[in-house]
Amino acid sequence: MTLILKRNKDNGVSTIGELSIDGKFFCYTLEDVYRKEKVYGETRIPAGTYKIGLTNSPKFSKRYGHYMLTLKDVPNFERILIHKGNTAKDTAGCILVGAKVQGDEIEKGTSTPAYNSLYKVVYDSVLFGDLSITIIDKEEKEEGVEKEESVEKEDGVEKEEGAEKEESVEKEDGAEKKERAKVEKKRKE
Repeated sequence: MTLILKRNKDNGVSTIGELSIDGKFFCYTLEDVYRKEKVYGETRIPAGTYKIGLTNSPKFSKRYGHYMLTLKDVPNFERILIHKGNTAKDTAGCILVGAKVQGDEIEKGTSTPAYNSLYKVVYDSVLFGDLSITIIDKEEKEEGVEKEESVEKEDGVEKEEGAEKEESVEKEDGAEKKERAKVEKKRKE
């Protein structure tokens, strides 16, 4: 399964994109805007290819009733999730999904169905560790992902490497192992 997010429009309020699965349009996306210097919770992640895993999010897992889709090893960012939402105020660097876009927002009432459909479609691939997402800026060419201009993003926020990061990775890996075990048990029944 191949996920590609093509960022189409950064209007200074949000970045609107299109998510495709195996070459077919699936839904729209909304992210924060590009910033030369990272502003915590207000800057989209760098273009690139990232593995998708599962994590227990203190903010969302209980509300959604399941582990959350998370992008792994995003440079200078942590806990980048794919979740529901309508405006740039609903994201802190995460990727929001929706079936329709209205201006610089996901149209109200379309995010939850798009998210639920996406989760169902990608769940098994994520669970067994074989799903990535490629994020392409409008300036990039899809083949070879060549950039017309260099897009560098700086952290701007000090973060400790080492133990804290290892603990986060262990928690994410633990969440994925629990989910895999649950699915394997259901398959055997």
